[in-house]
Amino acid sequence: MIGLDFGTTNSALARVQDGRVELAPFRLHGEATETFRSVLYLSIEERVSAREPMVFAGPQAMEQFLEEGASGRYMQSLKSLLPSRTFEATQVLGTVYSLEALVGHVLSGLRAGAEAAWGPIGREAVVGRPVQFKGADDLEAESLALARLTDALAIAGFEEVTFAYEPIAAAYAYARTLDRDETLLVVDFGGGTSDFCLMRVGPTASQAPQSERILATDGVGIAGDQFDARVVEHRIAPLLGRGSTYASMTGEAFDIPDWLYVKLANWHDLSFLRAARPLQTLRELAQSAAHPERLEAFLFVVEENLGYDLYETVGATKRALSSSPAASLTFADGPVAVDEVVDRAAFERWIQDDLDAIAASLDRCLGAAAMRPERVDRVFLTGGTSFVPALREIFEDTFGAERIVSGNELTSVAAGLALMAAELGRDGRSAPASQGCR
Repeated sequence: MIGLDFGTTNSALARVQDGRVELAPFRLHGEATETFRSVLYLSIEERVSAREPMVFAGPQAMEQFLEEGASGRYMQSLKSLLPSRTFEATQVLGTVYSLEALVGHVLSGLRAGAEAAWGPIGREAVVGRPVQFKGADDLEAESLALARLTDALAIAGFEEVTFAYEPIAAAYAYARTLDRDETLLVVDFGGGTSDFCLMRVGPTASQAPQSERILATDGVGIAGDQFDARVVEHRIAPLLGRGSTYASMTGEAFDIPDWLYVKLANWHDLSFLRAARPLQTLRELAQSAAHPERLEAFLFVVEENLGYDLYETVGATKRALSSSPAASLTFADGPVAVDEVVDRAAFERWIQDDLDAIAASLDRCLGAAAMRPERVDRVFLTGGTSFVPALREIFEDTFGAERIVSGNELTSVAAGLALMAAELGRDGRSAPASQGCR
């Protein structure tokens, strides 16, 4: 049985061999990697038939996208759509793809990449899930997300699935090296969600039932993608017309509709602006806008499918701010010209509401277990967003910097899921899937 971490931005797959965790290897641009980007590229140049595009996943999707010059449909952050009641399917060249089918393509690519290195991996898996799916505002949305993910996993050949909270899996990965018991808080910062798990770990604690070890869990649908969106909102969107006006047929000035820029900030939505009606809206706005060059630039971003390139640029700027007080944000293609400097202080102001929501989730988790911060022995931060200094400060201020540890930020969840899978295979105990407090 394997452990499968399907992430908003990156995925990974792991197994336990001879007592050691082994991560599935992949290749991107000829280089070895242990992560699989959770992306799809539906190629119009390469087709299964006249009306059906070839679908590429993960590293192959990224390579094909760059090779073709973005002529097809690039999709990412599909995990964030799982709870959405408004998104059911999309159409490319007349072929309709349900959300389950799209996610199934990502997971099938993940499986194929692992099997190229390992051989057949079977149909059983322990699969990670967030404590709260991004965008899931009630139990019905949570159930919808889990049902869709289950169907997508079945499409990829994983028919016997046990779900486990992602931060619990990260706790397993951390605890395997301990020689004493600890009260551990694990915080998993992904692309779409920030998840918390407070639990007892260590040699003696591991002998207790899961239900007794897990003290509390909590989560919020805010993480790295949201931080990226704040940079877009404040530095890129104004250059593409946000906040400006257009003239009506009577000459009256109206604000450019903000819903266009909501799509821009949510990378998984940007490609949907290429549909006929949004494109027509953009073209009409460009003709009557007070700053037509800004709308022309926005139209160019959409028509040329530049979401991937913008995403990479913004992500690089955000990462640079983790180690520098300021970073450049530079992007140039056709009429699109972004040449900005983003300072860390401004970035932290933009994300303050998001930081407050994450801090509130931390308080709920501690409160559910009636746990004072001083009684927590260790805080394990994992996930790429854990490098953001303002985010780390929340935990350093609460627990003290000496109790904060991190490591294997992109693969700790997959490693923990593999350990959980090995435990299930060994003694057949019930999985920890969705136990804990909310």
